Amino acid sequence: MDVTLDASAGEITVGAWAVTLVHDGGRTELQPGARAGLAGAPVTELAARTTAISQPPTPSTSESPRVAADSLRTRPGAKPPRVGPPAASPGALLATARDQVGRGKLTAAEATYRELLGRFPDASESRAALVSLGRVQSERGRHAAALTSFTRYLDGGAGPLGEEAHWGRIEALHALGRADERDRAIEALAAAHPRSVYLAKARALAAR
Repeated sequence: MDVTLDASAGEITVGAWAVTLVHDGGRTELQPGARAGLAGAPVTELAARTTAISQPPTPSTSESPRVAADSLRTRPGAKPPRVGPPAASPGALLATARDQVGRGKLTAAEATYRELLGRFPDASESRAALVSLGRVQSERGRHAAALTSFTRYLDGGAGPLGEEAHWGRIEALHALGRADERDRAIEALAAAHPRSVYLAKARALAAR
């Protein structure tokens, strides 16, 4: 028990433990580090209390990274978090569709073009995809759908694929047996692109 009793000075000094001083005048509680005078009171009991004043541990900043790292570890038996595939970009979808066309997978290519148009309707890739989609639909014999795709591109205003869209529209109308509309589409091609390489093909198609 860390207690110093100086009888000549009539003082008692307490160390790291709290103590209870019992004398004829009663009981005196002394906290750790306290210094008190006995004032002539005879000491009959000096008992150390069973509890000590403990200081909370000082948090260590070096443990924070460890805690963060431990929290990322997969516990035994726990399922790892599910990570979904990265979201495809317009360019990635367009490249995928073109690759599918090159490998002759026209059904898959049409589905990819439609996904691109549905998810990114305002992307520049989607505008170009309308003409590509129309070509795929024509090759699959889906002429009504192809006509819609080519018309949508032309309704969006002038574009770098305008000639191809006009020609695709002419072919679709011819395949559907809509001769009058086909002839008007040929006139539209001649007005928009008088030197188009498709113009001779369109007129030859109408002459059959």
